Amino acid sequence: MGSDGDALGDSGAPGRGQGASGKGRLARRMLSAAMDTARAEGCDGVRFLVAERNPIAQRSYAKLGFDICGTCERWLCYQKRLSACLNR
Repeated sequence: MGSDGDALGDSGAPGRGQGASGKGRLARRMLSAAMDTARAEGCDGVRFLVAERNPIAQRSYAKLGFDICGTCERWLCYQKRLSACLNR
């Protein structure tokens, strides 16, 4: 975690100095890469935990087609199907 509390940090990665939209693009690329890897490994879906106090991330996951599937303490669990056969 970055010194400013940002999970992506501020280490000169693409998006630095570009405001929130630059970090959002980086986060979407990272998420897309994670889902591509999961698909390649044969996974039918993915789940991620998002802090209840992070409405920006919550909106982002909703825009990307994720659904809330549960909660754990102060976290919301978001899931997304990667294929049509996630009915197990």
